[in-house]
Amino acid sequence: MVNIEMLRDEGVPQSNISKFLINHSRALTIATSKFEENVQRIKGMGFDPSVTTFLLGLNGLAAMNKSTWETKLNAYKKWNCAEEEIQNAFKKQPRFMLASVKKIMSMMDYLVNQMGYNSSLTAKCPVILCFSLEKRIIPRCVVIQLLVSLGQVKEHYLSTVLMISEKSFLEKYVYKYEAEVPGLLKGQSCVQTKPGVPQKYIRFSSLGTKGSGVRIAGFICWYLSPCCSSSENLFGSSWSYGIIHLFNE
Repeated sequence: MVNIEMLRDEGVPQSNISKFLINHSRALTIATSKFEENVQRIKGMGFDPSVTTFLLGLNGLAAMNKSTWETKLNAYKKWNCAEEEIQNAFKKQPRFMLASVKKIMSMMDYLVNQMGYNSSLTAKCPVILCFSLEKRIIPRCVVIQLLVSLGQVKEHYLSTVLMISEKSFLEKYVYKYEAEVPGLLKGQSCVQTKPGVPQKYIRFSSLGTKGSGVRIAGFICWYLSPCCSSSENLFGSSWSYGIIHLFNE
């Protein structure tokens, strides 16, 4: 197959080609002219043919046309991400550009506007875009911000918080503070918010560990106060968190 021979000529190890053929065969079946163009684009971005990310990058380019690529690029740029930052993020984690525009905008809005993080965070740790906002990002961030607001946690790296396994997250940030923060695991923890503002309810999926029988589910009551500056809110954003119910099932 011409496309496979092209990869060999570029110095891609046969072991990587074999795995790629099994997991991403569609990326190898595109027209040779298009495939060669993608190879040159990937090389131009600084991808090393000898490492796995080279083929994952090719798969990312094969999954979208140039118009879609530019649309996603512009979506990140709207959050003040430089093109060089975006390309470096793509090199670290090629799936970074496979996220839909809707997911990119929702994720950036939550992390930047609601959590107060710098937009460059996703470029530095692009694997974040591979996680589910509803099932992983929001539930974990809410727990961390609750602990921060109560002085239980002072320094934390969001990338670590989001990347560790659910079992590790529960052990490090939930079980560990159960005694100091009654209601973190079971019951109700209340965070004061400004009265008289609209409410928005979001239900997030459970955090849990397989085999332990433990499940944490919750309802987060969010109060949106667009008239407030970020400094007026408890967690440094235009959103402040209301009532958090966490309970065992």
